[in-house]
Amino acid sequence: MKKVYKLLFMILLVLSLVSCLPPHIIIYDQAINNRSLKINIGTVWGRELYCINANAGDQLRVYYEVTDGLVILEIKDPNSNVIYKGNGQEVSKFKLRLTDSGKYSILIKSYGANGFVYIDKEEKEK
Repeated sequence: MKKVYKLLFMILLVLSLVSCLPPHIIIYDQAINNRSLKINIGTVWGRELYCINANAGDQLRVYYEVTDGLVILEIKDPNSNVIYKGNGQEVSKFKLRLTDSGKYSILIKSYGANGFVYIDKEEKEK
């Protein structure tokens, strides 16, 4: 009988620890062709992280449309400073001039939303 209680205790312990984990996150190391990114929000459940390499002076042209639900878009520079965070309700189309060279991270949080996010990198003219 003690073995049954120990087994039940272990199962409950494992289940309680798993329930404390944060929602899943899917990481994509590079955006498609490292120049543009189009994400169907309907396929995102939880958090997805995308990265894009850029140089100082480049611009990110961002457009997103949310037709249902709530989506949070967060863009960080290579130093992990948040340069944009929003939900597309106030502003859904804008450009960001990038001040640092390196890998920029794009985090999308969505739970049952529909729509899309489109990000295009415009390189600095040489």
